[in-house]
Amino acid sequence: MTNSTLTLCLSSAVSARLLPDIEALVAPADINVFLNALCTPSQTRVECSQTQHVCSLLTAAIMTWLRLCVTRGMHIWRGAEQINLHELSAQKLFTLLMEPQAQLRLTLDETT
Repeated sequence: MTNSTLTLCLSSAVSARLLPDIEALVAPADINVFLNALCTPSQTRVECSQTQHVCSLLTAAIMTWLRLCVTRGMHIWRGAEQINLHELSAQKLFTLLMEPQAQLRLTLDETT
């Protein structure tokens, strides 16, 4: 893995739905997945090489999932800032993923 990485913190509900797609798209050499079942609720930490290719694949997976599968109850956070999903474009998400040492947290309301 390169020195430049991005981190996605996925809630258990997001992980169950999105992680298989991410693992299918991103080459094993470009991804590390850490499952934390001890924390309540459990979380998955995904660290990826921060290349244009990987960020493009992640953007496609996340945007497709957002637009086709889950439109209600999904939240994306950058630090303490919640991203407005109604204004989120593929270009904006790609830009967020390409920020130095990017970290995004994706959650899904458990009732959804």
